[in-house]
Amino acid sequence: VLFRSVEQILGPCGHCSGRGKVYEKLCGLCSGNGNLQKQETLNLNIPKGSLFKAMVHQNMGNLIDSNSKPGDCIIEIRLQNSENYQFDVNYNLKINKTIDPIQAILGGEVSINHPDNSNFTSSIEKNTQHGYHQVFTNKGLPKSENEYGNLIVEFLYNTPIDLTEHEKSILNEYVQSRKLRGIL
Repeated sequence: VLFRSVEQILGPCGHCSGRGKVYEKLCGLCSGNGNLQKQETLNLNIPKGSLFKAMVHQNMGNLIDSNSKPGDCIIEIRLQNSENYQFDVNYNLKINKTIDPIQAILGGEVSINHPDNSNFTSSIEKNTQHGYHQVFTNKGLPKSENEYGNLIVEFLYNTPIDLTEHEKSILNEYVQSRKLRGIL
């Protein structure tokens, strides 16, 4: 009877990490594996239109072992969610603008605060309905250096809870007038 032994090595030796030597005293910083873990801060130039994309920086990733070169560092560019705005993959940006219900009836100018900290003024039509969407072309998220998605403003209004006595009196006159006309 002939016995044969076959040994298969699937990776570096667990004792010497493939170096062929075992050290009596291990390094206090790397525990003898030859690699130190460190955190680096990178200054990156992220061009407009990089949202929803990934950037690859070669040889800036993790090391598998001390005998190999670093892998690639992959950075995914995403936008943090906010309760103040929503966005879609077409680079459209949607914000909600709360207006006074009387302003919605009468129309007029409103100030819009863009998430990029800029402000602009827009006109709203008379009798603007709750939930109406107004689209501002090319005021959304940047798709590239020269191209932008749209900004979609949804106009909302709530019942005012801070009316003065004078304002309540005016609104009561309005209700009485509507009753006399048979509308209410």
